[in-house]
Amino acid sequence: MCENALAELQHENERTRVTLWRLPPGTATGWHVHGFDYVVVPVQGGLLTVETREGRFDYPVQTAKSYARD
Repeated sequence: MCENALAELQHENERTRVTLWRLPPGTATGWHVHGFDYVVVPVQGGLLTVETREGRFDYPVQTAKSYARD
């Protein structure tokens, strides 16, 4: 069983939410739905494993290389 990743809500209003996620190796956010479009700015690169209904996928992320999803 994975430990939970740590989330720190830094800003929120009716249109925007900013969350600092700490994802040490072996942690997980758990199943969730994104209520907003989102932008991720990794502060440290690594391999991010995403689990969806379609399967598990590994995504390399690079330090300070942002990406966004609708």
